Amino acid sequence: MSENRKPIIEPEFYKDFHCIGGQCSFTCCKEWKIAVDQETKKRWRKLSVPETVLESGRVPKHACQSSLDKAQLSQFVMKKDGSEIIELLPNMRCPFLEDTELCRLVLDYGEECLSETCHVFPRETHEFADRTECTLVSCCPEIVDRLYALKELHFTKLPYQDRAFLLKGKDKLFQIRNIMMYWLQDASVSNEVNLKRCLFMLLDLLEKEQKMRAIDPGECLKEADVEKLTEMILAMPKDAQASIEEQNALFLDITENYRKEGRYQGLLNPLYAMAEQLSHEFQEAEPARMDEICALHAEVVVSYTSLLRNYLVAEAFATLLIPGCTLRDMVLQLEWMIMEYVLIVHAMVLQRLSEDAPLAYPKARELLILIARMTGYDGDEIEEYLRDSFENPVWPWGYADYLLA
Repeated sequence: MSENRKPIIEPEFYKDFHCIGGQCSFTCCKEWKIAVDQETKKRWRKLSVPETVLESGRVPKHACQSSLDKAQLSQFVMKKDGSEIIELLPNMRCPFLEDTELCRLVLDYGEECLSETCHVFPRETHEFADRTECTLVSCCPEIVDRLYALKELHFTKLPYQDRAFLLKGKDKLFQIRNIMMYWLQDASVSNEVNLKRCLFMLLDLLEKEQKMRAIDPGECLKEADVEKLTEMILAMPKDAQASIEEQNALFLDITENYRKEGRYQGLLNPLYAMAEQLSHEFQEAEPARMDEICALHAEVVVSYTSLLRNYLVAEAFATLLIPGCTLRDMVLQLEWMIMEYVLIVHAMVLQRLSEDAPLAYPKARELLILIARMTGYDGDEIEEYLRDSFENPVWPWGYADYLLA
């Protein structure tokens, strides 16, 4: 099959998406590391900085140290953590972002001037031998709004809710990813149970693979086995307070660097302060307060179950299977999804505790995007974090059961 005839799999709303620019409630031109690819940097060496940018003094520190007589756009690029990015201003805004929330580079030079990251975000494309998968990452308010409005998430040419389809095919990793999506969309149990079931299945498949045994993705669809697994999960004793305490520790850990860099301070600082307060309250363990926190956690989960279910299905499609990945990579990525999920829920709980009022959707959306952006690591970064934070980057299943309240 020629490449231009490969089927394209994409979310049902993919072609309807468009950037709303200045109307965006959480612009990607603030507080984010905006990558600049080499081709763009090469083009920027031949382009001068717009006069309005220079006249308004929107020149980052690094660029100020260079000669701005010729004022090339490339002087606004700096190295950070091994990558080249646009150096943000002290207020964490992109220097090319106007007060109207529009991009000065687009206004002066057109969209072709933008770096690949700015040009394609929030789109991502994965090319496989037999198909192209296009997705929209959940770091954008427009995408989250779509997920919130949908009862179920569907994809073109991917009937992942059809058990007969899931049993077909020679690509086992493709089958496994789709089966994980099938279970994650199961509304008969909670998102927490779905995540636990999926990790149990993946760990079982990984163990068989490591023992050089043949793996059959179809085993993950055996209803009797899944029913027993579900009953086991539901019957296991739960300690909601201990789970929330662990979630709180993870939140403090993963947000620390962003606070040090001054990113997302408006959102993060109140949440971080509440998380630190919770740390002290957990030590005191006043029964009434602990019951209140657990009740608010349950309230948040119930309020946004559907949104979070669609979010998990979208994340599974976008991240569980990328070109060149292995079954072990899929396990690590699912662990990361579990971390994302509990951090989103915990951020919502922290906000709920801060305001002492029901969590409205606009704020819930803002918090989901915040966590999605802070956890937007690639595969190597995910493994490094998991290796540094846990004894083994591949979790024992019991940790996921403990983490998911």
